[in-house]
Amino acid sequence: KIAITGASGFLGQHVLHAFMTSNALTDGTDQSQSFEIYALYGGSLENFCSNVVKVVPSPNPQVTVTLQKLDLTCAEDVQKWVSSNQPDICLHLAALSSPAKCQEDSKRAHDINCPVEFLKALAKSNVDIVALSTDQVYYGTKTSPEEFYVETKDEVGPVNVYATTKVSMEKTLEDLLPSNSVLLRSSIILGPEAPFGGAHQTFLHFCSSREGLSTDYFDDECRSVVAVSDVVAVLQHFVAPGNVAKETAGIYNMGGQDRTSRYDMALAVAERFQFDKQFVVKKQKSSMPPGNVPSPLDISMDSTKLAKILGREAFKGLEDIVNETFPPNTKRP
Repeated sequence: KIAITGASGFLGQHVLHAFMTSNALTDGTDQSQSFEIYALYGGSLENFCSNVVKVVPSPNPQVTVTLQKLDLTCAEDVQKWVSSNQPDICLHLAALSSPAKCQEDSKRAHDINCPVEFLKALAKSNVDIVALSTDQVYYGTKTSPEEFYVETKDEVGPVNVYATTKVSMEKTLEDLLPSNSVLLRSSIILGPEAPFGGAHQTFLHFCSSREGLSTDYFDDECRSVVAVSDVVAVLQHFVAPGNVAKETAGIYNMGGQDRTSRYDMALAVAERFQFDKQFVVKKQKSSMPPGNVPSPLDISMDSTKLAKILGREAFKGLEDIVNETFPPNTKRP
């Protein structure tokens, strides 16, 4: 039994679609083995449930999916749900991920991003947890282009409310389930549009909409952007029985192999669609007045530890991510 929170979000939809349509869960298993997926969502997406059925009318026969709306901040509801359904593992992807909205309402941000009662209920039932954290837990003060944040040696230093709530979630899970929780400090996740619709598009899609429009892009705010397909592969790995254990529990950086700025992303999209690059304007965030939401500049990460678990040297770089987001048959925006 697999619970997926945030199932209607960008990443949640890609994970759900992969589990329903591929053999990722069922390869190597007896055909009598069944997988029950509880796709949990908290929003009010009217078409989410109907779109799932339309897009995947005939899922893998070994996989059954139940779509359920659940408020993770309601102690009574989450305790009842966990007690009634008893999942084996939870992929905790739900979040209030807008730093601006978190900054505006820190209590709501903490309640959603660190749903203590939900995490306690899972711990009480000894449910394995794989939870999505963020690269923004790091300070962002490294100055050398050769330096990357490493989860085993670099301390956290959140500079905004969003990152602070994620640090709280990490600490809560480390206290509650030190031997069967995996925490993934994810960079910006990029890839094709969400398969069931209604979720946000990625920054690459924004760049593709700016043909002929002069737009400023920061070249000193850097991340290790990661392909949604790589994130799905990571989650598929940990869902397999025995892959969340005392030996594998803990914190992992999850980012691609390239240090990438917003300017780099815009140039890559312009190259993909043969846009005139004169409209891609380089700007330095460090030269701008401070905004309402503090943000770290360079939080590029070394994700070797996680990649090696999947038998890889590294995750995809920007060029591969752009080509995956906009495959050869993609129409010019």
